Amino acid sequence: MSTLANGLDDPFKPLGATVGILLVLAMLAVLAGAPWAVHQRIGPVVVQILGALVMGVIGLGLAYLSLTTEA
Repeated sequence: MSTLANGLDDPFKPLGATVGILLVLAMLAVLAGAPWAVHQRIGPVVVQILGALVMGVIGLGLAYLSLTTEA
């Protein structure tokens, strides 16, 4: 069976994939907002970019785990 068919066995797997994808899209939205053009100092920009990257990594990990785990 395909990964998608296996993923639909548990009702929480599609939810995990959806939330993961939304986190990645939120990361892209933060980066598309160009925080370096809004803030006058570099400190808040670095914190915002690092937070967005961590959010994207968590989202990718959640989507990957929800689609590839068997249990």
